Amino acid sequence: MSVLEVIGRSAIAFLVLLLLTRLMGRKQISQLTFFNYVTGISIGAVAGDISLDHSVKLSLGIISLATWCGLTIIFGLIDIKSKKFRNLVDGTPVIVIKHMEQLM
Repeated sequence: MSVLEVIGRSAIAFLVLLLLTRLMGRKQISQLTFFNYVTGISIGAVAGDISLDHSVKLSLGIISLATWCGLTIIFGLIDIKSKKFRNLVDGTPVIVIKHMEQLM
């Protein structure tokens, strides 16, 4: 694989990632759930494969990125609508300290 091919594939992967992340929406690091974190890592790994692995066809890599992002968006919409699904995917929060005024 030539240097120009790596640069071209990386630029295309970057532009596709930029477009897809704009579609998925912005979240600050403190707002990321474990699911969003794992999804972000996975999307980054797919983009890295597209850039460097010449055995991966560019078109199939872009379809893979779009699928990951599409599933993330769909899961996000279901997450908003269903508390059971949200608890399944994100887990339930654990209360560490309850009624702080009673401890004092």
